[in-house]
Formats: sequence, C-alpha cells, structure tokens
Amino acid sequence: MKNLACIDPEKIIPISRSSTEVFKTGSWSTWKPHHEEKLSPCRAACPNGTDIPSYVTLAKGGDLDAAFAKITMENPLPAVCGRVCYHPCESSCLRGELDGAVSIHRVERYVGDYGLGRLRFPGPEKESGFSVAIVGSGPAGLSCAFHARRLGHRVTLFEAEKKLGGLLRMGIPAYRLPRKVLDQSIQMILDMGIEVKTGFRLEGESAWQTLDAYDAVFLAMGAHAPLMTKIRGMDNVGVMSGLDFLKEVNAGIRREVAGPVAVVGGGNTAVDAARVSRRLGAPATILYRRSQQEMPASQEEVADALSENVELMPCTLPVEIKRSRGGLKVVCVKTKERGRDQSGRRRYVPIKGSEFEIKVGTLILGVGQTVYVPDRKGPVAITKDGVAVAPDLHTGKGKYFAGGDMISIPRRVCDAIASGKLAALSMHVRLNGLDMKTVWEKVRIGEGTSFSMAEYLAGEDRPDPRIKDPVKPDDVKREWFEGSPRVAPSRITFKKAVQGFKEVVKDVGKEELVSSCGRCFSCGTCTGCDRCYLFCPDVSLLPPGKERPVYEPHPEYCKGCGVCSSVCMRGVMTMREGK
Repeated sequence: MKNLACIDPEKIIPISRSSTEVFKTGSWSTWKPHHEEKLSPCRAACPNGTDIPSYVTLAKGGDLDAAFAKITMENPLPAVCGRVCYHPCESSCLRGELDGAVSIHRVERYVGDYGLGRLRFPGPEKESGFSVAIVGSGPAGLSCAFHARRLGHRVTLFEAEKKLGGLLRMGIPAYRLPRKVLDQSIQMILDMGIEVKTGFRLEGESAWQTLDAYDAVFLAMGAHAPLMTKIRGMDNVGVMSGLDFLKEVNAGIRREVAGPVAVVGGGNTAVDAARVSRRLGAPATILYRRSQQEMPASQEEVADALSENVELMPCTLPVEIKRSRGGLKVVCVKTKERGRDQSGRRRYVPIKGSEFEIKVGTLILGVGQTVYVPDRKGPVAITKDGVAVAPDLHTGKGKYFAGGDMISIPRRVCDAIASGKLAALSMHVRLNGLDMKTVWEKVRIGEGTSFSMAEYLAGEDRPDPRIKDPVKPDDVKREWFEGSPRVAPSRITFKKAVQGFKEVVKDVGKEELVSSCGRCFSCGTCTGCDRCYLFCPDVSLLPPGKERPVYEPHPEYCKGCGVCSSVCMRGVMTMREGK
C-alpha cells in the first residue's frame, strides 16, 4: 500500500512566525479589568473599623510591629479587646460558611500582647494648642484620650476612682481580663503625655466649673448605677446588685459570699456574678425568664459557666423574696413563650400554678445597669437613661460631647472604644472649624457608623476604596481555598478555673497564630498571588513593579475576556466598562 504524505500543518492550523504584538486586540471590548481592593465584611462589622485583613497579613508575615501599629491606628486596646470583645467581626467572616470563622480576636490578642511593654505609641506630629477634658477612664474615655492626644491636643483624664479603667477594672473579673494586661494597656496611653486627675466626681457646681477651663469636654462616666428589678421583698438582707457584687470582688473588698447563690438575669453581668460566686466557693444558679438561646450574654461565657458547674434555670421568673432561717427563700414561677413584644422579641409570661421555692444565702440581681445622675444640674442634662447626642456625639451644649455607656449604643467594650474615637475626631473637627459632614464622607467605612482614623490622618482627598466599596461575598471563591478547621484556644481545666481568678483562656501560641492567620481569605485585599497575571491568555495583564503599583491591563492588548477576574480568589480584579 502506498504511504500517504503527511499534511503540512501550516495548511490547516494558523501559525504566526512573527510576534503577537502585531495583534492589538485591546479595541475588541470596552470592558477592562481593574485592580480594586475593597472593604472586607469583617472590617465592615467592626465598630472600630479596624483594618483586619491588613494586620492579619502582617502578623502572618511576622511583622508584629507593623501589625500592632495597624490595629492601634483605630483601637488602642488590642490586648484588652482580644480578651473581652465579643468579636462581631467573626460573625461576618466569610470563612464561617466553609469551616468556621477566622479566630480574629485571638490574632488581635497575640499582637496586642506583643506590643505591651515592648512598643510605644507615637505622639502627635504637632501640637494643636487646644485642651480636652475627658471625664471617665473606661474604654470610651481611654480611647478618646488616645486619639485626641494623637491629633495634637492637650488631654486631661478625670476619674472618680483611685485607679483608671472604669468597668474594665471594676466590672470584668480578672479571669477574663488580667489586671497586669489592663494596667500595661492604660500606661501605654498615658505615656503619650496625658495628665490624670483621680478622685474627681461630677458633683456640685465646682466640678462643672473645673471643666470650664477646657476647650472641649467628653463625658464618658459609663453606666455604674445598678438596675434593681422590682421583686417583692427585694429589700431583705442578702439581696444585692450584680454590678456592686463584681465591684466589691474586683476591688478586693469581698472575698466570700453566703451560698448557695442565685443570680437573676441573662446578661454578661449575671453570668460573671455566677462564675465569680463559684470562685468564692459557693454553688451558683442563674435564673433567667427566657430560654437559654435568648440570653444576651456571650454564648461562649454561658458555656464556660455551665462547665464550671453553674446551674442554669431558664424560663424562670422570681416573684417574691422571703426571709428564712439562715438565708432567703425565692419564690419563682415558670414562664412560657406567648407572642412578641413591641420590639419583636419573644414575650414570656408566667405559667399559672407553677410556683416553687428555692433556698439561697445570697440573691444577686444582674439585670443591668443605668447611668448615674449627678446631684447638681450642669450644662448637660444627664438622666438615668443617659445623654441625648447628635450623630457626632455632640450634646448640643457648647463644648460638651458624650459617649460610651452614657449614650444609646450597645453596651460592649468595642462600641465604647469606637465612640471614644468618634468623640476625639468630632471635637477636633469642631475646634478647627471644619465641616463634619465633609470629613465624614472621606473617612466613613461602608454604609455603617464606623470610620477610619488612619484615613483621616493620611489626609488624602480621595477616600480609599478599601473603606468604601464592600466586596461581594460571591466574588470571594471559597471553594478554591483549602480546608483548615478553626483551632480551639487552650484553656485551664474547669476544675482548676473555679479555684481562683487565674485567666481561663491561655495565651496564643505561635502555632495557633500561624494557623489562624493562614485561614484568612483576605477578602477584598490583594495578596500578590499572581493568579490573574499567570492565567491571562494574552499575557496582557501587567504585574506591579517600578512602573505601576498594582496589576494593570495593557491598553493595546487586553481584550476584556475577564479571565483574570474569574480566577481572582479575593474579589479584587473587577471588570468595568470604560477606559
């Protein structure tokens, strides 16, 4: 058989023997890729607007100095927040839908602990000539002092107690927030050149007159007055507020409690009071009128309390307190769900005929706290419900601003810190005759109420897209990331925990840090993975270098196919119509 000749491939396949540079396909489409870093969901959910993806990336690379600086541009208390913040950022973490949210608070704690005693906060670039008085040294007051000083103002911090810290010191037990950590965190702020005056209470005319000497005043006295729910017989000996109980223990005044102890309430104060009672050697039971799932306390803290043998009696309402031999009898009724209240929350009503009694040595009412009302009226109206303020925290009365637990915001440490930062900016803007609306549009993060102090200090006219444009969840390719389960933090045994006030959750180790940082998607933030560059079929996406800061399409050759955008794992490469 005659052999067939091979077909010349050039007759059936178009082959170019010259450079593809002659095919300028850039005019084929008006759609082009744009390198646009965006706002991550975790940062959008953080009341302080902390740049979480950036500091996690820095910590992962081992640059802890820079990571600490990145966090403290917005929040001067990372070692504190890493322990007591209930991390709303983690609830918005897109990794949560894959295999568990990133342990952001653990990374923050590691970086915060690294900075304590090792680093210093920078002072202001220049002095403003203005003076600021801050009344209250809780998280709001400390945050305001830090940011106001960084903006160049002379700051005086007034505090009623001998030691600073507010409810961080008086309301949070040492097993959650060691006093050494709190003391070092406060000292770092004071070292910026902040004057402190203790023993100051906003009582009498002279107190208000003292504040008259300052150009701006921030009221941040917190909510230190306990709420006492109305129960028949609550005036009996052995009944006390949860806040007073915690203050006495934290101050070292109280070292024992008559047991058994019953605690009324479902918030953090109630849970802390029960756990502290266990450490003082008394059995403790929490009485809560709703279900366990509806307790406003952190579910992590509730779980820890149960593990420490705190008993929980949900759907239980105390209705009367009687004196009995050697203690008290608490008359309770069981409750059941019936409809919703005006706020939409489930309403629980007593079940007829369900009365029962429990015998206790001490009954602690941990149902919340309210604002202390000064004995003398001043320029600002202060009621038990707090102070009415504008969005910029101005009270409407001259130089006075208010924040923290004194205003209508969630009573969480992170929210208090955020309000202190906002107060510092608002006072600075007003003192310098600037327009807050104009400033706010430059620094506001997303559509929420948080903002970036780093953006303000940068002084740029064009807002950073990383604080304006949220990344779309669908643009983050979760399926392209390897599985890596969330690491549970190490802790001391529950048996050992109730024997004292040693910190329950142990320090973050290097292995846990690396694992936690490695799990971050870096949503909306470019990590330089080069996927867009390597997958470009026309080699028309130019990588960052001396000539350009980010990935850019070559205008003459990029035909807008969108491959680079489709392979971007973090939603950074975005297709947009136009040049």
